[in-house]
Amino acid sequence: MRDSVTVHITAPADKIWALVSDITNTGKFSPETFEAEWLDGATEPAVGVRMRETLNRIKAVAEAP
Repeated sequence: MRDSVTVHITAPADKIWALVSDITNTGKFSPETFEAEWLDGATEPAVGVRMRETLNRIKAVAEAP
């Protein structure tokens, strides 16, 4: 099953990217994730960067593509 939603936002693309790419905001938008943090000194998305997210059910470590 797949769903999709389109939302039109009147804001500059760089402002939207800054908001959605900051994993510390994940808990504001996801009912499942309530905390996320960069690992190993990373501060932004990049190939090979690691992050930790704390979910309501489990704790997982994921790597950015």
